[in-house]
Amino acid sequence: MMEKSVSKKIKVLLTNDDGCFAASLPPVIERLSDWAEVFVVVPDRERSAVGHSLTLNHPIRVKKLRKNFWITDGFPSDCVKAGVLGIMRFLPDLVISGINDGANLGGDINYSGTVSAAREGAMMGIRSFAVSAMNAEMPGYEYASGVLLKIAKFIRSTALYPETFLNVNIPALPPDKIKGVAVTSLGRKKYKEKLIKRKDPRGREYFWISRDRELSSAGGNTDHRAVERGRISVTPVCLDMTAVKYLEVMKKLNIRGRMLK
Repeated sequence: MMEKSVSKKIKVLLTNDDGCFAASLPPVIERLSDWAEVFVVVPDRERSAVGHSLTLNHPIRVKKLRKNFWITDGFPSDCVKAGVLGIMRFLPDLVISGINDGANLGGDINYSGTVSAAREGAMMGIRSFAVSAMNAEMPGYEYASGVLLKIAKFIRSTALYPETFLNVNIPALPPDKIKGVAVTSLGRKKYKEKLIKRKDPRGREYFWISRDRELSSAGGNTDHRAVERGRISVTPVCLDMTAVKYLEVMKKLNIRGRMLK
């Protein structure tokens, strides 16, 4: 089993799904490095919307580019596993995923490679969080990196609930227009989706999945509503996906008895 590093210096594993050329990486590394030793393990290309993919049927290639910076041909979840089990060889104090270029709100976190990396860290028993910015380059990554560092320090000093990680979204506003922080639940939005069928130059069919527009907006104390109102959304996400409220309903429906007939 892995053991936590005996060093008192904070050890951070940083990853993303936008790849090794992501514009957010340099400012995030610079901001974190004043406070922690940062180990970067990121995909060698963009891996957006890959969900919680894990490479099992072929090897994962890992290449060191410079001190404490590695790239892999795997997915964000692979980066976390490779970082902890193969590169660092000890449990980091934190796993940080991001800053993602674009929001990861509501049900869309199920598709997000950024969020999956934080989930993987939590599954490995490490305090973890994901940060996304709806348009980080407009106000600059400097502000978003500062938010990331504050969240990191908060998690470091505060015990997260077991098997829980945080999903953070920063609205597309200049820093002086952001109206604070909201602790939120995951929202739900519906989209009008369609499959666009086309043909390549050789006459073979291919498809694009398209989301034309949003059909409904989420209300209540949700991550969607928070960013719409100019607040940074912080959502605790639990690994246990059991529909607890439905357990008693299932018992009353006597599914066991019906299945045994």
